[in-house]
Amino acid sequence: MIRDKRGLSTVVTTLIIILLTLVAIGIIWFVVRGIVESGAGGIDVATKCLNVDVKATAATCTASTHICNVTVSRGMDSETIDGVSLMITSATNSFKNDTSFKSITAGQTLTKTGIDYGTIGSPTKVKLAAYFNVEGVPQYCTANEFTPIVA
Repeated sequence: MIRDKRGLSTVVTTLIIILLTLVAIGIIWFVVRGIVESGAGGIDVATKCLNVDVKATAATCTASTHICNVTVSRGMDSETIDGVSLMITSATNSFKNDTSFKSITAGQTLTKTGIDYGTIGSPTKVKLAAYFNVEGVPQYCTANEFTPIVA
C-alpha cells in the first residue's frame, strides 16, 4: 500500500480540481450577483415609469422678467411618485428646478407660477420628468417636452 503512490496523487489532484472549481464558482457568483442586483433596481424604476402619466399642458414665459408659469397635469395612473422635475431650456443653456411639483397626485393639475429661470436666454422647451427616490437618490423617468409661449 505504501508503494502505490499513484492512487494517492490522483485523489489529491481530484480534490484540488474540485476545490479550485468551487472557488471559481464563488468568485463568478459574487461578481454576477452584484451586476444583477444593480440592474434589477433600474428595471424596477423603468417599470414604474411606464405607469406614470405626467405632462405639461401650458407654459408661458416672460422674457423681460425671466419668469415662467407652468401647468402640469397628471393622468389617472396608480403609481406613487416622489415628484416631478422641471427643466427650462434655451438654445444654449438650461435651468433645472427639482422642487417645482413634489406633491402632485393622480388626476391632479397644478400650476406653478413665478419660476425664475435666470439668464439662460429665451426659453425654447419645458421638460418634465417624474422621479422616484431610490435609497435617497432620485431616479428620473424619460422627460416629456413642451414648447412654452414666450412673451
